[in-house]
This record gives sequence, C-alpha cells and structure tokens, in this order.
Amino acid sequence: MLGWLERKARLRQTGRQLYESIVARARAEVFYRDLGVADTIEGRFEMIVLHMVLVLQRLKCEGDAGLRLGQIVMEHLFADMDDALRQIGIGDMGVPRRVKRAAAALQERSRDYTAAMQSDQLAAALLGHVYGATEATAPHDRAADAQRLAHYVRASAAALDAAPRETLVAGHVAFAEIAPQRP
Repeated sequence: MLGWLERKARLRQTGRQLYESIVARARAEVFYRDLGVADTIEGRFEMIVLHMVLVLQRLKCEGDAGLRLGQIVMEHLFADMDDALRQIGIGDMGVPRRVKRAAAALQERSRDYTAAMQSDQLAAALLGHVYGATEATAPHDRAADAQRLAHYVRASAAALDAAPRETLVAGHVAFAEIAPQRP
C-alpha cells in the first residue's frame, strides 16, 4: 500500500513540475514584448493553454501513463486558476463557472491547434485565439507575429517529440528557443 501512495505522490510532483515549466515558459517576456501577445490575464491564459496543449500532445504518445500524467498537469492548471480567481476577488459562485469555461477553452484550443498543425493553418488558429480575443500591448503586425509564433510552436512540438520519455516523466520539458525580434 505504501508503494502505491509513494508512486501517486511522485506522479503528482512530476505533474506539478511539468505545470510549473509550462507556466514559466508561457510567462517569457519575448512573447509579450516581441510577439505582441497582450500582457493581460487573457493573453497569459492563452500562452499557458498553448504550452499546455503542446505538453499534453506529447504525453499522449506515452499511452495510459502519459494520459494519467496529463490529467494531473491539467488538475494543477485548474487548481491554480481557482486560487488566482479567488485572489483577484471573484466570489465562490463565480469561480466554478470560470474554471469550467477555462476547461472548455483548453479542450477547444487543443482540438483547433492539433487540426491546424496537421493542415498547415497554425498561424491562422493562433491569430484567432492568441491575438483575436485581446488587444496587443504595442503596435504589432499580428499576422507576422502569428507566423513567428507558429514557427516557435512547430519547433517546440518537434523538441518535445524528440525529448526522451525519461526526461518528460521526470518533470522536465524542452521548449524551443525564440529569438527576440531585431529592431
């Protein structure tokens, strides 16, 4: 019985590490400064979801164990959202509704981004989700920014696909680097 509890605790810790890696990458300044992603709650949510989709797609390749780990990563996302919503003053009645909408958005983005990557329409999907719902924080060419972001997403998907299983199940992810835009 103790072995089962230890395995479960390790899996939760790995899920936490993966989630923290996703959030850290989604908060990278380059997305907001150079790619025109709105530095707002909505813009940051879109970037977290985008990186979450990449990791969840990679975890699917690991079968049932990967799906279980992916579920735990999502649980961390929704628990974190619950806490953040409460901290900004959303009441007990509003939090579950907003978390439910966020879960639906994650599912929608996962479906849309997966299909877009297979049909070479990723920039259009990013333009609609990442750039469409919010205002840019600085003047940017959104179509060009979406193309650069699509290039990054494809490179990150390839990096995750190339990552050894052991690295991923140890809680480490390797997203692609994105060069700052030159003036």
